[in-house]
Amino acid sequence: PLPQEEIVGDTSLGLKLTILQGKVIIQAIDSLNDGRASPAQLCGLISPGDILIAVNGKSLINGTIHNPAPMDRIISVLQPLSQPMDETSGEYSREVRLRLVLGEGM
Repeated sequence: PLPQEEIVGDTSLGLKLTILQGKVIIQAIDSLNDGRASPAQLCGLISPGDILIAVNGKSLINGTIHNPAPMDRIISVLQPLSQPMDETSGEYSREVRLRLVLGEGM
């Protein structure tokens, strides 16, 4: 098991997302609530305006970014980012794979 300090606290990725015309766009990248750098900041590869096209291998598009997935699929793909994997402990996944198209959402 992980040390308690690794479990408790802000588990956010630091991403603020907006859905515009069926595209999931990175609106902002924020620090964690306690002031530490977020995972999104630490990776250094994500920028506002990038379009999120997949989460953990689940697509948010139908072939191209110009053919977005239906809203119910978008919601089901994004849901794991905001819900714990284990409802009892409240722990979130420690690994999230994001696929993006850089700068296309501006």
